[in-house]
Amino acid sequence: MDSQFNTLIQSYRDNSIDYELNGTQSSKTAADSAKQGLNNILLSLQGQTTTNQTILNDFYSSENQENINKLKYLAEQNRADLAKSNDELTTAKIRSESSGTTDIQSPTYTKYYIAIGLMSAILIGLNIF
Repeated sequence: MDSQFNTLIQSYRDNSIDYELNGTQSSKTAADSAKQGLNNILLSLQGQTTTNQTILNDFYSSENQENINKLKYLAEQNRADLAKSNDELTTAKIRSESSGTTDIQSPTYTKYYIAIGLMSAILIGLNIF
């Protein structure tokens, strides 16, 4: 559309100058046609802008904002749960070091639960939209 727009501008300018200098009727007709083409492009772009604005307004409607807030809350809960689990693991490591037992590793199943929780939150978020 950019090249078409630039071509129409150039055509309008050239034909308008030719009409003003020489009074050629065909130049006036060509300039008017180029002007109409430019107006059509501008109207099309204005329509696209209006459509995009409507889409943005719909996205930020109260219902979607409510869903975004729910996702945000779930993400904060997951982050808090993860921090709590990390604190418990650190505490257990400190206890085991002070009692002289071997180093405690995070159980594999805990990592899987965390991964499943994060994936569930993402899937819930995707389903809401």
